[in-house]
Amino acid sequence: MSVVKGLLVGNAAFAIQTVARLFSTAIVARLITPLEMGIWTLGFALIGLFQIMRDFGTATFIQTNKELTNEQIKVCNGLQLIVGLLFFVVFTLAAEPIAAFYKEPRVSQVVYVLALGFLIMPLSSTSFNLFIRDGRFALKSGIDFVAQMLMYAGTVAFAFFGASHLSAPISVVIAQILVVILCFHYRNRQYPLGYSFKNVTHVAKLSGTALSVSLIQHAADKSPDFALPKTQGFAEASIYEKGVNCLELVKLAVVELVGSVLVSSLRIRSEKDSNVFPSLASDTLSCLAVLAVLGSSLLAVNAFDFLNTLFGAQWVGAQSTLKVLAFATPFVCMTAFLTKVMYLQSMHSIVLRLAFVTRLIVIGLVLILANGPILTLAYGVVIAEILFFVAYAYVNRNKLAWGRFVVPTIIDSLICVCIVYGVHHGIKHWFNLNSVFALAINSGLVAIIVAIVFFIARKSTVNKLRNCLNL
Repeated sequence: MSVVKGLLVGNAAFAIQTVARLFSTAIVARLITPLEMGIWTLGFALIGLFQIMRDFGTATFIQTNKELTNEQIKVCNGLQLIVGLLFFVVFTLAAEPIAAFYKEPRVSQVVYVLALGFLIMPLSSTSFNLFIRDGRFALKSGIDFVAQMLMYAGTVAFAFFGASHLSAPISVVIAQILVVILCFHYRNRQYPLGYSFKNVTHVAKLSGTALSVSLIQHAADKSPDFALPKTQGFAEASIYEKGVNCLELVKLAVVELVGSVLVSSLRIRSEKDSNVFPSLASDTLSCLAVLAVLGSSLLAVNAFDFLNTLFGAQWVGAQSTLKVLAFATPFVCMTAFLTKVMYLQSMHSIVLRLAFVTRLIVIGLVLILANGPILTLAYGVVIAEILFFVAYAYVNRNKLAWGRFVVPTIIDSLICVCIVYGVHHGIKHWFNLNSVFALAINSGLVAIIVAIVFFIARKSTVNKLRNCLNL
């Protein structure tokens, strides 16, 4: 029942966070311009890339390593501390040259503020990931919930009082400090807080693989943020990123919220009985895929109403990007899960090689297409993500029971898409509603109809979900 409890608490927290995030973004989008938001988006992309390096892959090491000693925990602390201090110094010195490269002085201010995170995050990162390893999902979700709510409220407040492009960066730093305080208070006292570099090579070897994969993945995901401000301008880059950010809600819910809990459950249950791994992994992948299809199709079909309601008319230009990239979102989510499956199977070197090849292709694709129409770039990303999923599936062809996955998942996905499109066009045909009511009624009806259809006609899928939740 800990898995169910973790998902219930996590989903409740995620639902409230999502509402708060959308509400705060809707306010902020009316208080600042796309240009100002584009400036902090670039700053987050730059710092985020190196925040992953600051972690040095220890998050994945802590969550997936079969045995974790106190000495290894100290080594994880030490690695993060040294790397974080190094990057703080680097970005403090590099802020002005980065701003000069993009010909926007305000970029340096964002970099200065966000660089503080390199000193703050190492103080809580290990404890936060130990919550996930120990199955303390409710606590992890609770801490994340409080920090996120503070960040959203702070962003609105700072934007209202004229902080402009610094509104979100300042709020993020304050939220990071809160996470440190909460993690220290609720940490498991059995785990050490100290630092060590004994046997650092062993930990660094395994965590370094996860680091390289995460780094390449992030660089590929954020490559439009690096390229578009230079080729298209900050406003256009911000419009593109708004479409990406909307779909990030789906990815966050499927991969980080639901996926992290189910992966932890998969690890624990397969350690007790290795024979359950293929079927349980395929059932988990199927459930995550259907959730991703449902979420991304709901956003894509209601793109105009979603953007107009939450962000205002100046952001509706992002709907084209959102609709195109929605096709890639389920494949991105499935690839992320297959990566975790490979970690659980100790296939670290293969993960690294796959990530290196596939993500470099994305980066090259973005650099080539960034000078052309933005939609061309979006279509290129979609095609690439589909091919990458096929590659990851082929590598895992003997790890999962694919017979349980392929046909049922396609049927379930088509059902979800048909329901979403049917509800949307039915409401448009019979009612003349403004964006707010159209979005609310669409979402509510889709949720009700999907639940009814699956409980009546797709009981096998419901049983898969029960299997994943260990019910």
